Amino acid sequence: MLALKKLRNLELSHPISPGRPSYITAASGLVILDQKIFLVADDEHFLATFSVNASIPGHLKRLFEGELPLEHRERKKAKPDLEALTLLPRDVFGSSDALLALPSGSKKRRSAGCLIPIDRGDETALSVERIDLSLSYERLRNEFEDLNIEGAVCLQDRLRLFQRGNSELRQNAAIDLNSDKTIQGLKTSRSIPPEALEQIVHYDLGELGGVHLSFTDACRVENDACAFLAAAEGTKNTYDDGKFLGSILGIMDRDGKILQRWTLEIQSKPEGIWFIENSIQNDFMIVTDADDVTQPSELFCGRLPIGSF
Repeated sequence: MLALKKLRNLELSHPISPGRPSYITAASGLVILDQKIFLVADDEHFLATFSVNASIPGHLKRLFEGELPLEHRERKKAKPDLEALTLLPRDVFGSSDALLALPSGSKKRRSAGCLIPIDRGDETALSVERIDLSLSYERLRNEFEDLNIEGAVCLQDRLRLFQRGNSELRQNAAIDLNSDKTIQGLKTSRSIPPEALEQIVHYDLGELGGVHLSFTDACRVENDACAFLAAAEGTKNTYDDGKFLGSILGIMDRDGKILQRWTLEIQSKPEGIWFIENSIQNDFMIVTDADDVTQPSELFCGRLPIGSF
């Protein structure tokens, strides 16, 4: 069992919109850069930014125009469902780092992502460009009956996506996209071409509490390995939420072989993970999604044993 320490609730200075709470409720993708926490929530139109070292409220950057319905079912139908957030290196898009936010693709309308170049001097001045995933996701739907992208990791020569099999089909997988073709598509047409797909590796992650585990996020660690989260959630499909029964953190090498795994001490579903750059003690942070608008998403920190990867 791996212990975690709660750092804070992900509170905002004001409600995102009238009738909504003044906190993030469904944090999903997570990136940490220069002592700043960037995250997307799967039920919002915004990127949220927080400070690593302070408990001051976060602020927001709009990614999609328009307002989402307040009623839960209608909001679920309309949301872009951003689930994955990763960092692209600065040499890819000139002198800037860039965030790449990707949707789940669990419905055809959930195929719009965002490319967000980062101005390190002023994160409130971020620009946003829309990314079209419709063709590449249609290709993946030929491989997965219930497509559900929940994580993305930029490795040296590939972009690795994580398919969450939280349905009766249990289709957990790591999907490797050719880095050159992916970056070229993002640069020239603000899309990821279907021909970037190189490899799919399927996984049986086992069970917790009698429910099968499924990927919920991942990030890069040293040696081009990946740390991943997987949760046991009692649901029969990739659309509906279910009871959370536990979660694990695992390490896989650059070839996709799972090396180690730990059960997490956590009461809400972890949906975002990031390892602290240049940490000699394997420190990481996790954000949660309670699938409950009355419960704020939380930020936790943890530490892996030395020599874990």
